[in-house]
Amino acid sequence: MRKISAGLTLALVTLALAGCDSTSESQPSAETAAPQASPSAAPTASPTPSPSAAATSAPETPGPETCANPAGLVSYTDDWYVELEGSLKDLGAREFAAGEVTVDAEGNALTYTVAPGDVDAVIGERLCAAFSLAPMNHVRELEPGQVLWLNPDPETPWLSYFSPIGAPAGFDQISYQRAMDSARIAVDEGDLEALHAVWVNELSSMISIPEQVDAIQKVLDGGDPDALRQLFS
Repeated sequence: MRKISAGLTLALVTLALAGCDSTSESQPSAETAAPQASPSAAPTASPTPSPSAAATSAPETPGPETCANPAGLVSYTDDWYVELEGSLKDLGAREFAAGEVTVDAEGNALTYTVAPGDVDAVIGERLCAAFSLAPMNHVRELEPGQVLWLNPDPETPWLSYFSPIGAPAGFDQISYQRAMDSARIAVDEGDLEALHAVWVNELSSMISIPEQVDAIQKVLDGGDPDALRQLFS
C-alpha cells in the first residue's frame, strides 16, 4: 500500500472542512428561514348565527273578545211578551261599538248608549247578543245618544216596531210605525199626555187582540217609566 504524505493528508482535510462550511452556508438556519403564516392569519369560516340572533316576527295584536254563547231574544206568546235567553255581557269597546255600557252587580249589561258610527250588529257582538238591538228598542236605525234597554221584563207586554201581531193583510204599516215613533218620543220626553193621545187616537185601533189592548192600557194607566219604555222606546 502506498503511503500518503503528510502534506497531502493536510490538503485533503482542508478540502473536507471547506466543503462542510459551504454546505452550512447554503442552507438557511431555522432563525433565517422564510417566515411561515401564523395560525391567526389563516382564513376562518364565518360564524353561524345562534337561534337567539335570528330575526323574530312581532307579536300579533289580539283582536276584540268574542262571545261563545250569545244571548237570544225569545217569546212564548207570539212576540206579545219577550225575554232574554242567556245574559248580556260587555266584552269591551271596539270599532263601531264604542258606546257606554252600564252593568249590574253580576256584570250583566243593563243599558247601552249609542256612540257616533256605531253599528247594530257590532254592538250585538260586544254585548254577546244574537239579536238586533234596534227593533227591540222600537227604531229602524240607531241614533247617537240613544240609550238602549237590554233586559226586557217577561211580565211586561212588548210591542213590535214593524207591525203588531195578528195584523191583517194590507195592514198600513207606515202609519203604524209613525205612531210608534211618536209614542217613543213621548216616552223619552216624559210626556204622558202626548203618549196617551197617540195610544187612544192611533195605536189602539191598530191592535186586533183585545187581551193585548187591555194589557197595554193597564201599563199606560200605571205610568211606570220602565214598563212604558219597554212598550214603546
